[in-house]
Amino acid sequence: MTIEQVRQTIRSQAEEKRRLSNQKRGISDSIGTPLGKVRPLAKKLGHRPDMARQLWSGGVYEERLLAMMIIKPDDLSPDEIENWVTEADPLLSDELAFRVLKTRELDLDHWKGRSDKLERFAWMHQAATIKQTGPTSDEDLEIIRRDMKQAPKLIQEGMNRLLVETGLAYDELLPKVLEIAEEIGPWDDRVVHPGCVGTYAPEWIESVKKRSVK
Repeated sequence: MTIEQVRQTIRSQAEEKRRLSNQKRGISDSIGTPLGKVRPLAKKLGHRPDMARQLWSGGVYEERLLAMMIIKPDDLSPDEIENWVTEADPLLSDELAFRVLKTRELDLDHWKGRSDKLERFAWMHQAATIKQTGPTSDEDLEIIRRDMKQAPKLIQEGMNRLLVETGLAYDELLPKVLEIAEEIGPWDDRVVHPGCVGTYAPEWIESVKKRSVK
């Protein structure tokens, strides 16, 4: 398929209801194509790094999501990763951390403190790779304890994800994770709908552990 055919396919499957829903979530560049339509297209395309870069450059949320499905960690230079994170909606940045770069080690300290988006990504990528890189350092846990409550929301979400993934991956660190989370307290004021789990780390961890037992 050519890039034009791919873009036409994505647009032909867009849904206005989904676009409006994404807009409410803060995704202003969405056209409303369901993820369930993007995944089969990615499988059909396979590994297409050049096309991925073309799709990314268009700025459409669903095209960028597809781009991340057809590119591999080593295809992206550090400068490209930084540019993608800076340009992307935060939810896409999370996808980049957990989907594309989950098996790649990065010098994330270089990105902390430079912008909210880059720092969020640094924490998220630490969370994504925690099983391969080893337990979260005491230093980072203490930074979370000290700074998370007053941090910008984007950074809070990254720090919180690292807390959660640490508690899930390393039983020996779970008591400390829970202690830090309880000291910080619930920090996210978004409404949690019935049947859903919020972002508060103790509840999130408990929910995942219960599901894993079933």
